[in-house]
Amino acid sequence: MTTGETKNQLPKRERLYLKRDLERLFASGQSFIAYPLRVVYCSEPATDRASGVAILASAPKRRVRHAVDRNRIKRLIREVYRTRKTPLTERCALHGRCLHIGFMYVGNDLPTHGAIEKAMHKAVSQILQKTT
Repeated sequence: MTTGETKNQLPKRERLYLKRDLERLFASGQSFIAYPLRVVYCSEPATDRASGVAILASAPKRRVRHAVDRNRIKRLIREVYRTRKTPLTERCALHGRCLHIGFMYVGNDLPTHGAIEKAMHKAVSQILQKTT
């Protein structure tokens, strides 16, 4: 890999999984809609434990009944995020911030890759604009 290229991976340190972090995100986070996604985000000063960006992808059982479809939606969200995360990680590293983001699917039908990609682009640009 040459310099300037980034890896499009999503390691465990970039995923929200601790109950404490999830509670903090939903209690003190700000939210907006980038249809078909609802985005909740929370920015904090970076600590030794937590730095960079961590995400949560969610598809509610109430709207999407079949587990296969929920898993597909979450996989699409994670895949599109991986390709669009570079500006967020660079901003967090530059300003010494920790950013937690939750992406919740709010549509009723199965989304296409293009729809999720368009929503993710809108979400990332709004987060960058609001966390300046």
